[in-house]
Amino acid sequence: MQFAQTFLGNPQRTGVSKYCMGSNAPQIIKRINLPHWPPRTPESTCVFDEDGNIYFGCHDGCFYSVSPAMKVRWSFRTACKIYSSPTLWKDKVYFAGGDGNLYCFKTDGTLHWRSQFSNGNRLSYPGRLIKGLWDQCIPYVNKVFNSDYLRDVGIIHSWASPNIDTQGRLFISGSGAGLWIFKADTGALEKVIQLPPPSDHLAGAAIDSDDCAYVPSQQRYLYSIRNLQTQWTYDSGCSYDAWACPSVDDANGLIFCCWARGSRDGFVAAISKSGKEVWRYQLGDAVRTTPVHLQEDKLIVVTLSGTLHCINRLSGKQEWTQKLCNVVRAFWSTPCIDAYGNILISLKSTFTTGRIFALNPQGQTLWNYETGKVLSTPVLDAEGRIYFGNSNGEFCVIAT
Repeated sequence: MQFAQTFLGNPQRTGVSKYCMGSNAPQIIKRINLPHWPPRTPESTCVFDEDGNIYFGCHDGCFYSVSPAMKVRWSFRTACKIYSSPTLWKDKVYFAGGDGNLYCFKTDGTLHWRSQFSNGNRLSYPGRLIKGLWDQCIPYVNKVFNSDYLRDVGIIHSWASPNIDTQGRLFISGSGAGLWIFKADTGALEKVIQLPPPSDHLAGAAIDSDDCAYVPSQQRYLYSIRNLQTQWTYDSGCSYDAWACPSVDDANGLIFCCWARGSRDGFVAAISKSGKEVWRYQLGDAVRTTPVHLQEDKLIVVTLSGTLHCINRLSGKQEWTQKLCNVVRAFWSTPCIDAYGNILISLKSTFTTGRIFALNPQGQTLWNYETGKVLSTPVLDAEGRIYFGNSNGEFCVIAT
C-alpha cells in the first residue's frame, strides 16, 4: 500500500483531491457521536485506508478509527488535545499528539511505536505542575494582555501533521529543537534539526517530488532540508509567525508559505527551490492556513476575517477575492480543491456554529451547508462524499 491519503492530499500539501464533489445542495447521510462528554471538536483532518476505514484525532485527546458504517473500530487516549492530522503509509497510521509524542499504529489498532520528541515531555514532575498551573492561568493572562498567541498555543507541544518522503523518512516539527526526522517503519531517530527561537514551532513540513523537505520555524524563516542536511534558509525579513505548513509547486519550482502578525496582518510569499523570494502578496489580514493550488497556476489563500484570495502562482498578482463573512477568526482550516477545481472550505459562523461552503474556480458559491463549527479541512472520497468533524462532538458525512 502506498499513500492512501495524507494531510492536504499529498506530501507537497497542495490541497488538491483526486476526487470531485457534486454541485447540488448536500444532505447528511451518516454521522457518529463520539463517545466523550462534554462534546469536543475533531480538528484533525481524516485519512482513509484501502477498506474505507477512517482515522482522525480529536480535542478530547483521543485518536479514533471509524468504520465505513460509522462505528468506532478502536480509539487511543493521549494526554492532551490532538491537532495533528494523520498520515497513512503502508499498513500504519502516524500522528503527533499535543502531548509531544509521535505515535505509529497499525491499522488494526496495535501500537507499533511511540517516540517522545517535543520538549514538553522532558519536564520534571515540578515542571509539569507549574505547566498545569500556567494552563489554568492562560485565560486570565489572555484577557489582560489580549493575546491571541497564548490562547491558541497554550501548552500544546505539537500542532503539526507528520509527512513521509519516498524513502520512508518521517518529518515532524514541535516545541523545542524544531524538526525531528524518524524512520517510519521502526521509529528510529535519524536526525534532529535545530530551528531558531522562539521555539513553539507550529507548522509542519511539505516534501517535494525529489524528497526535499521545506519547514518554517515559528517565526521568520523557511528551511530547505535535503538528505538530512539544511540546504538553504529563506529569511522573510519580519518576525511574523508561521502557523501552517507550506505547499510545493513542483512543476514551477516554487514553495508557498504564509506568515501572520497576531490576528492583524499577514502575507504569502513564493520562494524558488534555490531559496530566493519570487514574489510577496500582502493579505491585509492574518492567516492560519496553507496556500492551496487551483488550476491554471492559481493559488488560494484564506484569511481569518473570512476572505478568499485567488493569486496567480507565477506573478503573485491578484486574480479575484471573495468575502464570505465578517466573523472574527472565520477561516481556521485550509480549503480542499476537488479534481474539477472547485473549492470546499469550512467556515466558523459563531462560537458553536459554522458552514461548509462549496465554490467554483471563479469563487462563486455553489452551495453551503449549516453544521456545527468545523475546524478541520473537509475531505472527499471516491463517491464525492464529504467528511468532517464538528464542535458538537460529531463526525459527519454529507453527499450532494
